[in-house]
Amino acid sequence: MKRILIVDDDKDITSLLALQLTNEKYEVDVAEDAIQATRHMRKSKPDLLILDISIPAGSGFTVVESLRTTPGFFGIPFIFLTKTADPKVMEQAKKLGAKGYLVKPYDLQELLKVVRSILALRIDQTDM
Repeated sequence: MKRILIVDDDKDITSLLALQLTNEKYEVDVAEDAIQATRHMRKSKPDLLILDISIPAGSGFTVVESLRTTPGFFGIPFIFLTKTADPKVMEQAKKLGAKGYLVKPYDLQELLKVVRSILALRIDQTDM
């Protein structure tokens, strides 16, 4: 079963999204800030991160940058799910390697489509 880590300080969003992803048969962990995200990643290496850019104790960008410098975590794909629709921020996310960028309020079916696509690709790459 694939594991997804949601990193967002909005408890309404995280609880609803966690329920939706659990219904899709994913294992889900939730972190409310950058520090918790790092702990969760070390404890149970996720297959995918869904994170907000604006979180306490750092940002979604700092979480991803820490991923990129930690051995064993470099290849974990991530999606930004955020209120920020600023093209400059979107470009920065793209440069960091985001596999998706969705603006809140998000369309559940679109998010699930992106999640399935990323995890299917990840399965294909690990089978090589």
